[in-house]
Amino acid sequence: QSWNNKLLENFDRHFWIPTDPTEDSSYVLQQSLVHRRGIYKDVVGSTAEYTDYQLRPNLCVAMVVAPELFQPDKARSALLNVELNLLGTYGLRTLDPHDWQFRPNYLNGAESEDYATSRGFNYHQGPEWGWCIGYFLRAKFIFSENKIEDSFLIRSWLHAHAHLLEDSDWQGIPELYNESSKPCKDSCPTQAWSSSCLLDVIYDLHKKGFTI
Repeated sequence: QSWNNKLLENFDRHFWIPTDPTEDSSYVLQQSLVHRRGIYKDVVGSTAEYTDYQLRPNLCVAMVVAPELFQPDKARSALLNVELNLLGTYGLRTLDPHDWQFRPNYLNGAESEDYATSRGFNYHQGPEWGWCIGYFLRAKFIFSENKIEDSFLIRSWLHAHAHLLEDSDWQGIPELYNESSKPCKDSCPTQAWSSSCLLDVIYDLHKKGFTI
């Protein structure tokens, strides 16, 4: 219980990056490293400090697993940033396109002098991952102010996945996509968690009386 209380008391102060810079003094952050506001830090205390401030999909996972840590208005602000900057047709980009480390095309077999992409080193640096969209949609629904309206929005986003399933030889959702949601030849053509995370979305909606 004491650990739980510590998390509840300190999470917001350490992870939130306020939209308004005049509020920075209320939070633990280094202004010079902030390049996007209205989001939650990806991590706290990284050796490479700037990576604390990167916009990545992980915040969506935390919102689903521990929604009590998040203030609803701030969660919605962060989710809007995810929607505008990370959301692709089939998944979420693993890194903000405006980040200097963003490399969206995964080529595992390509060996080059660019360490950032050689032999697929950029796996976590921009390719669009299928499983992440499940947590985004679930978080979107959890913090929705209008469940009916957002249920229709979520269903519209899932239409692309329905077509994927119809066209797939494996009847599954691929591991990842490259820039602009283009197919990635080095991606696994179907991956269990890409599909199961979407099933979780459908289950969450069903529990609240909504159907897909």
